[in-house]
Amino acid sequence: MIVSLLLVNKGQAQTLKSISILEKQNQGCLDKGEDMTGCAADFGNQMDSLLNLSYNNLRKTLSPAGKDSLKAEELCWIKKRDAAFKKNAKKENDDLGGGTMSIMATYQDNADFVKERAIVLIKRLNAVSK
Repeated sequence: MIVSLLLVNKGQAQTLKSISILEKQNQGCLDKGEDMTGCAADFGNQMDSLLNLSYNNLRKTLSPAGKDSLKAEELCWIKKRDAAFKKNAKKENDDLGGGTMSIMATYQDNADFVKERAIVLIKRLNAVSK
């Protein structure tokens, strides 16, 4: 999984296809049934990196006012993310009774939340790049 992330980073090609590739690799890792918590954590890190790259590349295309607007939007999203992460941890702990599966499910839920934001930014970046 790390190799594909490096390829994504090297080319600065934040595309929806990149997300699809990383999702498939994550699912393949989870399907092995070994170190599923590690799989979910790695996927979360990949989504976070992709989000950061997309944010920074989108920011480069914006006017100063656009950059300020994007920053304010991102700060608002970060508050929502923090609240969602807390909610995810509580939900998975309640549903799964704690333990390794609960941690893995929380990591996966968190990664999916970040992925959705990355998709929003990638679409905006793609629209600007046309």
